[in-house]
Amino acid sequence: MPNEKISTADRELRFSSILNAPIELAWEVFIKPEHIKEWYGPDGFTTTTQ
Repeated sequence: MPNEKISTADRELRFSSILNAPIELAWEVFIKPEHIKEWYGPDGFTTTTQ
């Protein structure tokens, strides 16, 4: 059925973090690739951005 909606509720992951930083700085490091590679993932994790 092409118009059938499929629920993903049983396959969703939700993460949240509390940051001790101004919202402008938090948003900047979230959207700019040069910052994302520094914080996204555990220690030793490599992130390639384009």
